[in-house]
Amino acid sequence: MKKKGVLLAAFLLGLILLGPFLIELQTVKALTIISPSNTTYSSNSLMLSATIYRLFKPDEYDTRIMYSLNGETNVTVPSTETFLDRTTPESIWSALMSCTIISGTTSLQNLSEGYHSLTVIGLFERARGISTKYPAVMHDTETVYFTIDNGITPSLTNLQIENTTYSQNSLQLNFTVDEKVGWMGYSLDGEANVTFTGNMTLNELAYGSHGLVVYANDTVGNMGTTNLNFTIKRAEVFPVLPVTAIAVVALALVTGLLAYYKKHNPKRISQEILTKSSQGSFTDML
Repeated sequence: MKKKGVLLAAFLLGLILLGPFLIELQTVKALTIISPSNTTYSSNSLMLSATIYRLFKPDEYDTRIMYSLNGETNVTVPSTETFLDRTTPESIWSALMSCTIISGTTSLQNLSEGYHSLTVIGLFERARGISTKYPAVMHDTETVYFTIDNGITPSLTNLQIENTTYSQNSLQLNFTVDEKVGWMGYSLDGEANVTFTGNMTLNELAYGSHGLVVYANDTVGNMGTTNLNFTIKRAEVFPVLPVTAIAVVALALVTGLLAYYKKHNPKRISQEILTKSSQGSFTDML
């Protein structure tokens, strides 16, 4: 009875020692993302470095390290495998401490300014000829969240509204921004900001001087602004005589000419002039 108790105790001890390793074979969280980390970077080029510790030999599983940036398609990371053989003749448990270290490194280039999520995946598929008592497929995943912020405010250029005087009271608020923005707005004459999403028209501007501030906020909070001062002036109105007034003036002019010619040289007045006068053809007579 005492012997059975000793064997049972040894069996339970073995389960306690082996249990974590047996569980580890299927749901290991041994993946570590060394870089990048959960922080903000000023550079748009970062080094991705990840390490995985797994309790198997390199020839037992085919290993791949991949990453997905912002939920996009997985990309394979070049990796190397190193086996740490920690077995010792004196201990039957020391073999369980042996492991394979998988290290992957790659460069993340041309990262856009803003917030990013990076998921690294370790995928392990059982090699051909390995006992089926081992899981066919295992995987590890880890995710970090980081921000790219170059600290540079957006630049607003090619504005159609300038520091000048206009005769019309509708102006096109068109301009160009040199980076992706999360918000745009303007304030006219110190009033509350108005949000807009693209080119637009400022209508029914009052006559007089105006101050305009245009804002562009990038995706991480850097605000670019442009200040403008312009004037809306009434267009000059030139007097326009109606057609009847022109006819009266023309008739008076012709009548005066006829009187003049009658008085000074009546012989030069032809029947044609009199006829055209009666028909109202003042242009021909002149």
